[in-house]
Amino acid sequence: MTTSAGKGGKSLLKALTEQIDACIDQQLSHLPQGYEIRALLWHQGEKTGNTRYATLPIVCGNFAKNSRQGSAKVAAALSQLAQEDRNFHVVDANDLTLQRDQLHFDAKGAEMLGRRFYEKLVELHIEK
Repeated sequence: MTTSAGKGGKSLLKALTEQIDACIDQQLSHLPQGYEIRALLWHQGEKTGNTRYATLPIVCGNFAKNSRQGSAKVAAALSQLAQEDRNFHVVDANDLTLQRDQLHFDAKGAEMLGRRFYEKLVELHIEK
């Protein structure tokens, strides 16, 4: 099992999700007006002072063509971000296959998405 970086492991993603969960449990769930998470903003480089972190590549995937959560607005926004920021990269998932729920990738689609993410990392020279 992967352990979060906050608990001595190596997974930054798990540490991030644990911190979001803690924020919800300790703060947001107690707000009288309730809450809705609508975005996640990540500002790189502040904590360490390492200016190189301000240009870390961000790699994300777009929607599969038949996804029931697909959004033309989100796809257009991702494309615009990639055009405006040379550190932002979109991996195409448009042609990947989904499970019957039309939401999650099936095994073939997930494997292909993983390959495409890896290929992007190789292209950016950060595969290791």
